[in-house]
Amino acid sequence: QVDIGAANSTLNATFSTSADNECLTDNGSITVTASGGNGPYRYGWASGAFGTNNVLGNLKFGQYTVIVKDANDCQKIISVQVPRGNTDISYAAVIKPILDANCNDSGCHSAGTGSRNWTVFSNVKNSATNIKLRTGNRSMPIGDKKLTQDEIDKIACWVDDGANNN
Repeated sequence: QVDIGAANSTLNATFSTSADNECLTDNGSITVTASGGNGPYRYGWASGAFGTNNVLGNLKFGQYTVIVKDANDCQKIISVQVPRGNTDISYAAVIKPILDANCNDSGCHSAGTGSRNWTVFSNVKNSATNIKLRTGNRSMPIGDKKLTQDEIDKIACWVDDGANNN
């Protein structure tokens, strides 16, 4: 948190957050509570416009800046980190079917290809970071098979969640 306030002002602001724990949509939030100074308070979010709404929702995890102004135009600037929560993308229900349909075929990652055999979970787990990288930059799968952006995002979420066997 970075906190920049007006000299000699009693304006203060605190915040609470909720984590972004959705994979394909953003559901993090920030709630700012102003105190001190002279109300009413106005809040400036990313749009630059000020309003009375002290809650910003549908946020992706990451860093946000909020400016709080009181009736005297004193400002308090706070930097808030919306945390990334666990998205609970299931290996068995989501990731394995993507791999089976697009990667686990003859000549690529099928049975009999040793550590490249992605029909074995431990091999997939050991390759998870590389799978995220290569699907994200669209260098995998090779050939005519293409992943949708949703499939790429789900793989990335699963890897970021820890590549769990769930």
